[in-house]
Amino acid sequence: MKTPTGFQYSKTKSVIRFNWKDGAWDEGELVQDDHFSLSYSATVLHYGQAAFEGMKAFRHADGETYVFRPFENCERLRQSCERLLMPVVSPEMFGSALKRVIEDNQDFVPDVESGGSLYIRPFVFGSGPTIGVRPSPEYQFVVLVMPVGDYYTPTAGNTGLNALIFDDYDRAAPYGLGNVKAAGNYSADLLPAKKAKDMGHDIVLYLDAKTLIKYYIENQAINCELNASQDATRNLDASVTYIKQSNYSLCLLSTMLPTLHISTNTNMFNFVHLELSMFF
Repeated sequence: MKTPTGFQYSKTKSVIRFNWKDGAWDEGELVQDDHFSLSYSATVLHYGQAAFEGMKAFRHADGETYVFRPFENCERLRQSCERLLMPVVSPEMFGSALKRVIEDNQDFVPDVESGGSLYIRPFVFGSGPTIGVRPSPEYQFVVLVMPVGDYYTPTAGNTGLNALIFDDYDRAAPYGLGNVKAAGNYSADLLPAKKAKDMGHDIVLYLDAKTLIKYYIENQAINCELNASQDATRNLDASVTYIKQSNYSLCLLSTMLPTLHISTNTNMFNFVHLELSMFF
């Protein structure tokens, strides 16, 4: 297929959909319609009972299609479902769903030369009618696939991304939902992200909601290290240090670009930018 451009939804041949009712998942079915009927009182609409994952399949030189560490995503989806009181998708069901939907959409897997991939979006949500804060009586597990290019496209002459640190918005907090991939976690980023883009930045980084000082960046594929200049480190009172995963952080960075230029709108710190370098 032709090289995909950007990261956006496009309809493919099919999606796979499973229904949970009366305590069990059904066998699932491949459907060509990418729309479905949903009750106005579904818990996903009122109480945000939904979680999702994201991964990619790649065409290799041998013609086979490979998926990058899918069962790590399955494990995180299990944790998300348990936290949101939704039925768990077993590894066997998860693996079977991916295999069935990818095989049915082989024509949409980008060629190895294209640099693109087949993005896979599994998600679980409460689909049953409920008016009251309690778990749904019914659920759906759906897997979408679509060809995509790069998520971020640097501007001409720029080798990295421009990130803005906001101190007046929180993305997640201790004891909240930041350690799972709940759908509602991402709506909290919409307004700050728009403001950052209006100011010429690509993404937003968030301060630790508890201390408002340390930065915690969680990335599922790579670890990150802040390389601050001596002046910047001194101005930050040495509070920006080696970054590891936090129990209440979110996946804010999903790019393999070599450099992240960080700016801030806060008066707490006196620095123009730091460079975030990434390594495997």
